[in-house]
Amino acid sequence: MEQFDEKNLKKVANDLKPQFNLGKNGLTDTFIETIDKFLEAHGIVKIKVLGAEDREGVKVIAEELAEALTADIIDKKGFTFVLYR
Repeated sequence: MEQFDEKNLKKVANDLKPQFNLGKNGLTDTFIETIDKFLEAHGIVKIKVLGAEDREGVKVIAEELAEALTADIIDKKGFTFVLYR
């Protein structure tokens, strides 16, 4: 994927539908590996968190996953967030 500035990335992210749902099992090694491979192939991924009780929980999950994958959080709305690498 070509380089985008932050404004264009948010536009691209806004047009995406969530490619993955994170359920009650949380951030498993398998989920992290799957997202890592997806980011390698596509550069951007939208994830919906189904198991979070509130938006603060989503923020924590997004930050943990971004750190584990050396990715950036591009956008976070409600229970959905977008990572870019």
